[in-house]
Amino acid sequence: MPSKDDKSIDKISALKKNIKKLRLMLSEHRKKEEILKERCERLEMAIEAGGFGFWDWDLITNEAYFNPTYYTMLGYEPGEFTASYQSWYNLLHPDDRINVVPRIKKYVELGQSYEEEFRLRCKDGTWKWISGKGKIFINGASGIPYWAVGVHIDITERKTAKQALLESKKRLDEESDKLRTISENAPFGIVLMDSNGRFEYVNPKFMEMFGYNLHDVPDGKTWFRKAYPDHEYRKNVIKTWLTDLESFKQKSKVGERPNYTFTVTCKDGSKKTINFIPVFLPNGGHLLTCEDITERLYLESQLRQAQKTEAIGTLAGGIAHDFNNILTALMGYATLIKIKLKTTDPLITYADQILTASQKAADLIKNLLAFSRKQPLNLTYIDVNNIIKSTEKLLKRLLTEDIELKTKLTKDNTVIMADQSQIDQILFNLASNARDAMPNGGRLTIETDIVNLDKEYIEKYGFGKPGRYVMIKVTDTGSGMDKDTLDKIFDPFFTTKEVGKGTGLGLATVYGIVKQHNGFINVDSVLNVGTTFHIYLPALSTEIEQIPIEPVSIPTGNETVLVAEDNEDVRAFLKEVLIKHGYRVIEAQDGEDAIKKFMTHKDIDLIILDTVMPKKNGLEAFKEIYKLEPDVRVIFMSGYSRDIVLEKGIGDKEFDFIPKPVEVEKLLLKIREVLSS
Repeated sequence: MPSKDDKSIDKISALKKNIKKLRLMLSEHRKKEEILKERCERLEMAIEAGGFGFWDWDLITNEAYFNPTYYTMLGYEPGEFTASYQSWYNLLHPDDRINVVPRIKKYVELGQSYEEEFRLRCKDGTWKWISGKGKIFINGASGIPYWAVGVHIDITERKTAKQALLESKKRLDEESDKLRTISENAPFGIVLMDSNGRFEYVNPKFMEMFGYNLHDVPDGKTWFRKAYPDHEYRKNVIKTWLTDLESFKQKSKVGERPNYTFTVTCKDGSKKTINFIPVFLPNGGHLLTCEDITERLYLESQLRQAQKTEAIGTLAGGIAHDFNNILTALMGYATLIKIKLKTTDPLITYADQILTASQKAADLIKNLLAFSRKQPLNLTYIDVNNIIKSTEKLLKRLLTEDIELKTKLTKDNTVIMADQSQIDQILFNLASNARDAMPNGGRLTIETDIVNLDKEYIEKYGFGKPGRYVMIKVTDTGSGMDKDTLDKIFDPFFTTKEVGKGTGLGLATVYGIVKQHNGFINVDSVLNVGTTFHIYLPALSTEIEQIPIEPVSIPTGNETVLVAEDNEDVRAFLKEVLIKHGYRVIEAQDGEDAIKKFMTHKDIDLIILDTVMPKKNGLEAFKEIYKLEPDVRVIFMSGYSRDIVLEKGIGDKEFDFIPKPVEVEKLLLKIREVLSS
């Protein structure tokens, strides 16, 4: 049995072993502390070197530690704000206190690592965006979070750059939307092609204009084949593009926009004249705009037609006065010869021939004036159906026996305000034109109808005004016309007939008459099939009462008439006619002479004044005479066109007026009418 001393020795020996073991453990702990301290120093150095704000938060005491870089990052001196959670909390942006802090607290409660972005207030009052990363430590025994560490990184520049990028993208999106809106609503076609000639985009107007979409024309090769189906024309188009390709690029670089005009065949087979403008892009592709100028070219041709009409009208108005003076004398004296001859005298035939030839000359002047829209109109209510019925027999005589004349007249009211003689002229001219187009016979059809011209019609043909119209449709089964002829059909002096067989004024006259009546005309024609004219004249709702025409006897008189006429032949004729029918005549050779003669002879009952005379014109002479005798009766006459007469102040209904060439019967009736009024 061991002694008491032996037990003490064992205890001492065991104690020494424990001390030695403790010393060893203490030495290892110190080494670990040194290693941990070294690692912490290295970590702190790394954090400082990286410019990160390091923080350490004791969740039990609520004390916090912030490294020097953290203060520097926000512009503070180290230790300037107290080392507590509350002091850091006060630096948070108010919005982030509401939105971010609740989430961080949730992470802490759950002991989860987290990463959040928020804003902190700097010392200078500005705000910095911070990316915060934190790790939560939990007591293993109690399960309660007790410590948190992490870094805060200044991401203001990155955030600003990102925001700028987002704003830039937004602006680009907005600009893209604007460009898309412009493109989709552009009044011209737009095509975007890549460097290989593939169509990447066509706008809605392109599809509306041509009827083709990207499926129909995926590339330039397909486009050329479909848009220009004629082989020869397609070759010329492609050659033009290829020849000028480099030139296009050079011009595009210096800001010029080359353009070409081609006739394009649309998907529905119709043809349009298109102006193409290419813009070459840096990536090798190009943008192509397509403008439909078909209607513009048509309107330009209409303008040229109107300018030609105006030019010929000016010429016609200029020659009308002198020519009508000659015809007045010629027809007047022929009438006097016929009156003096017995009905059995063979010379009457010669007088009739002179009158017939003179009337043809007068009609030629009327045609010129009607074509130029300067022929005076005698407007009355007329029924188009009645006009066609009354001229049907004459039209049949005008046509050859192998041409059938058919009429299809509407049962609707076809009353218009028009000059009956000029509507007759339209029918005769169109019938004559149709006869010449059917040398081997055929059929001429005249139809009437009531139509309403709408915006669709006006957009299709490029002219017209919305409203209700009487339509006269004249169709023949003749030789028809090609496009070049159709473009010139209403041109003055244009004719397809042989020399000596046409004046070229027939259809030009029709055009002028229709325009003078505020109407519209168009023509459709197919070679070897026939031609159709559509004439539209403003319709009225008035009905015409048919009044039988009774023969009128030539009246005579015994009053004194002052005739003021500068043309000696016309003056002599008028004197001869008036004296023969019982009147006393006083002659005046100009306006001033008329005033003197009126002052000398106080018994003058009527003055006949030429509108245009030397020294004083007809209106000026009348005004002087009116001062002397306000009740004086007057008749104006003129060989000038209507517009020149109106320029002289002779209103349509203000004064009585007789146009030249003067017909004996109409002159005597007008004189009697004025003297008896």
